[in-house]
Amino acid sequence: MKNLKLLGLAAVAAMALMAFVASSASATALYSGSTMLGPKSIIDFSIASGGKVKLSETGGEPIDECSSSTAKGELTNTGSSTETVKAKIVELTWGSCTFPTTTISRPEWEFHYEFFSTKATVTSTSGSEGSMTVNTIFFGSCIYGETGPYHAGTLTTFSSGHAILHINSFTRKLPGSNGICPETSIFTFTYTGTSPTNLRVEEQ
Repeated sequence: MKNLKLLGLAAVAAMALMAFVASSASATALYSGSTMLGPKSIIDFSIASGGKVKLSETGGEPIDECSSSTAKGELTNTGSSTETVKAKIVELTWGSCTFPTTTISRPEWEFHYEFFSTKATVTSTSGSEGSMTVNTIFFGSCIYGETGPYHAGTLTTFSSGHAILHINSFTRKLPGSNGICPETSIFTFTYTGTSPTNLRVEEQ
């Protein structure tokens, strides 16, 4: 019953996200200072010193924790008044984890400008999958991921200095996992933008 309830909540969240994406896919661009970023531009993020990547059951019990992680995205478009900016994740690494942790597939991110702010909601594009394997002691090999569109987190930018990317993403157990792995999980961690300098999101 608990799992059915969780899956029901996930379905409601997915429908709400799809409605949000349909209504807000416009007017977004990324800048480095005053320079608009276009296709092939690279954006880099990493866990700040002292930060942690946390993968937990939806009930709060920890599954895995990493003290280092990096994500590198390559923009696939410029963004305009009619489309958001997209970036395919070309590199995603995990280090100093509780258990051996490996990326299987990398999603494509989409940045949706939040009106009257310097923030963007980050989602995965429709059909793109992000997934990873955690080789635990207690559950065996667990594969977690999700196929877009789904909410990934929030990008907060500033007039100067490093951008902040907060990830808070629901994932589910995928085929190939040990049967006793928890059915659902949540990723929570915070990246700091390392490149380009002065990354900003703006209405286009």
